Amino acid sequence: MAKKKKLKDYNGLEEYLEAFSSVKWKESHNRRTLFEAYNQLKINLRETQEDVVSGAMATGIRDSIRALEKEISECQKDQLATDKIISNFLKDDHIIFLNDHGPEHVKKVIERAFNILKYANEDLSEFETFVLLCAIQIHDIGNVLGRIQHEKNLHQIFDDKCKDIVIDSAEKRIIKCVAMSHGGKTTDGRKDTISSLCCSEPILCSDIRTRFLASILRFADELADDSTRANRQALDLDIVGIDSEIYHDYSTVLHTVAIIEDAENLDHCVNLVYELEAKQLAKTYNVNGVQKYLLDEIYDRTLKMEQERRYCMKFMQPYIFINRINVTINVYGSLAQPLNKISYELEDTAYPEQPMIGGIKSISSDIPSGEEELTIIRLKGEKI
Repeated sequence: MAKKKKLKDYNGLEEYLEAFSSVKWKESHNRRTLFEAYNQLKINLRETQEDVVSGAMATGIRDSIRALEKEISECQKDQLATDKIISNFLKDDHIIFLNDHGPEHVKKVIERAFNILKYANEDLSEFETFVLLCAIQIHDIGNVLGRIQHEKNLHQIFDDKCKDIVIDSAEKRIIKCVAMSHGGKTTDGRKDTISSLCCSEPILCSDIRTRFLASILRFADELADDSTRANRQALDLDIVGIDSEIYHDYSTVLHTVAIIEDAENLDHCVNLVYELEAKQLAKTYNVNGVQKYLLDEIYDRTLKMEQERRYCMKFMQPYIFINRINVTINVYGSLAQPLNKISYELEDTAYPEQPMIGGIKSISSDIPSGEEELTIIRLKGEKI
């Protein structure tokens, strides 16, 4: 009898699910295997996924106009006050131009989830794989109704798109719970969205490690913000908008995200490699009304990723150990010559508030800020 292949022996989570091809689920999934049911859900969701960016944009504009109308109505026909409100309105950027939240982003999250799970000491079951894949497919569709509380807006869309595919109410609930835990807050305002889930629960006579699946999705989503997610065409046309531009430019400079096995320490780490041109150091972006350099955004984003790593590891263990994040930022000049290399390591070596409090300088005072790096490069003779 041939030995059953492990998850790491396949090319991806979808191939792993297809390999099960179990018929025992057909009765509960309208005469489909789990792989067939998942594929049908994927087809049903594609149009909505493709509309996410435009839907969020339209919602942002509509909400801004409604807020403007409310402010004007409260002016009680005071023309001077009305003119000031309209003037301020025209100065602001009301378009939420998201980076990719469509089918390609979903594929990237699935890829990252597979890369994490390859190093697990225990494989997912067929049903757990189905739940995780469905949750990844729907985790961002709520953005089509607006960015605010998008993780909660997926209910109606999922129920509509999955009817006659995911029939059991408990199954629907657990897929939505795993998907919603990738961000947002709990009903009492906490960011700890995974702890409210059960560690494990029986669904259709199969035990589902709910928190484990939610942590895989959440960290995979965090690792899926690389160069493939930026809208390069919109950047070239200069139509992204001042409040969204930094997020697209951040993605363009993150070209490598890899989970590496460290045989010596018997654990794993995430390797991030960024590549910036010197001219990108001088550009400032509007972030919540404050000017910010891209390099400082990279620092903040890697610190956030470390925060997510620490949080998700609580729920991934004892199955997976990813103990640190290694960051490399290469700066190149106009002639493609290397000008500087910034490297640092993020891991949980202190009390949990560190290194989040104090920013990037709490890691090392030698790491240059965006302004300091700009000065360094200029001193090297680079004209920016």
